[in-house]
Amino acid sequence: MGSSVTIREYAAGDREGILALLRKHFGPWSAERCAQRWQWQYHGTRGCNNCQSFIQVVEADEAIVGHIGAFPLSLRIGAKRFEVLCPGGFAVEPEHRFVVFELLKNLVAKNSIILGTGWSEAASKLFRRYGAETLPLSEVRYVYPLRHVGATQRELRQRLPASFRWMGNRWAAAMTAPFLDRRRGRKSKPLPRLAGSGDLRPISRFGEEYDELWRYASRQFTVSLDKNAAYMNWRYIDCPTTSHLCYGQYDDDSNLVGVVIACRRTHRDVAQRPCGEDGEIVELIVRDPDRQTVEQMVVPIMERLNRRGVDAIATMGLQPRLHPILEEIGFERTACRWGTLFAVSNDPDYPATDFLKDDLCYFTSGDGDHLFMPAL
Repeated sequence: MGSSVTIREYAAGDREGILALLRKHFGPWSAERCAQRWQWQYHGTRGCNNCQSFIQVVEADEAIVGHIGAFPLSLRIGAKRFEVLCPGGFAVEPEHRFVVFELLKNLVAKNSIILGTGWSEAASKLFRRYGAETLPLSEVRYVYPLRHVGATQRELRQRLPASFRWMGNRWAAAMTAPFLDRRRGRKSKPLPRLAGSGDLRPISRFGEEYDELWRYASRQFTVSLDKNAAYMNWRYIDCPTTSHLCYGQYDDDSNLVGVVIACRRTHRDVAQRPCGEDGEIVELIVRDPDRQTVEQMVVPIMERLNRRGVDAIATMGLQPRLHPILEEIGFERTACRWGTLFAVSNDPDYPATDFLKDDLCYFTSGDGDHLFMPAL
């Protein structure tokens, strides 16, 4: 590391340099959307007590050449609450790559528990160097394949010369997909049928009614983020760059008995342009996880996502008691590495190996900051 390189905490004048660096390394975000996302991520109100982000920058010759942010989340382990730091936006210019060790050393020393999701292979090696442990459940993904039009479209665009990629449109993909499906042995399924109908209502804002549900439902697992109404509003209602479908299930007495939240996950083609979508169920919180209640929440949300033309509907993690129900609906268990949840704990009373256990946890692909791509 040369003498001209400085590692320091964020100052107000660093904002534009950080945003330019993130756009360069994390895809073709517009300047406006990147700024909105960064402001929401590090400065939005999310229901924790301190809510102070820890943002480091690397400066060389008066330019921002590196960044790692960490925003606060409330982690519950039994009756105790911890304000943990969740890292994201880890980007360093290649010529200054050796500063990453100092950045991580500072981050791990800043807080007793670091909790993150979605790492690249390189970031995995770095965080394991500092004692990171993973939750096996976060590498389990349940997928319901509906069609393969988006995947076919991406394949066509990859094979075509750059000047002819426009021909790899959705119409051409829809015509070609059946042939490739047979050739590749790709499976598709019709939507499941729902016997009877429940009372599923859209949620525009989470409040006390939801908090009561969460207090009851969270007794089913020992470890999770504290997903109170303030957190849910921040994560799913106020997020400026993702539109979520938020629905509540009600019983015959109009009591809220479950919440299901989903969004669309956009894939990108060889030129990093949007090309095809999957549906993602990012929360499935139920008062009592019986099959009828879960089906009456999941199947209608699948229908809504299907109408938007997604290729598949998937969900990650959740809690193990829900997995047999998903399999009965028709979801297929697969392995997936892009949403791995990991923790580094310096608290001798709460080592990560003790609380990152599948039978204790409820975590989802909506947690952390992978933006549905490797964030670290």
